[in-house]
Amino acid sequence: MRLVGDGFSNIAVQGAGLNATGAELLASSSEAVREGVVSPDGHYLAYSLTAGGTNNIYVKPAEPGGNREIVSNGSGHQSRWSPSGRHLYYLTAGSKLVKKEHLGNITFGPEIFVLDNVSESYSIWPDESGILVEAARTDRQVWLETNLVERLKRIVPPIE
Repeated sequence: MRLVGDGFSNIAVQGAGLNATGAELLASSSEAVREGVVSPDGHYLAYSLTAGGTNNIYVKPAEPGGNREIVSNGSGHQSRWSPSGRHLYYLTAGSKLVKKEHLGNITFGPEIFVLDNVSESYSIWPDESGILVEAARTDRQVWLETNLVERLKRIVPPIE
């Protein structure tokens, strides 16, 4: 299974057991799908779908078939799975970064605000203790470290 694009903002799942073209389209011809990302365990796809002029984040099982579920609350793009797959992060209107806890299958918890004024360039730290972001409307890199004391305890040996 892999994600393939057609150069016109459409993404399809490609793999064995699919239609004659070997792909399952994730949206109808009137919808545009972009920014597809596979969960770390390879079981789910998150992607931005534009329908009726609104972007939203959807998640569906990675295997062909299966229902898709809307994850964002009215707007969403630039989704990223946390390295553990426990959270799905995405941007909302107004450059707000939010996350939702992945509760299993295609079910998610409530939206949790993380950071404001975030551009499309951000990465989740491997242990989810921080986020590397490029602040919107500036050229500066900003590092948000959320568990600095705990992180330093793990990497700096104790003084005896």
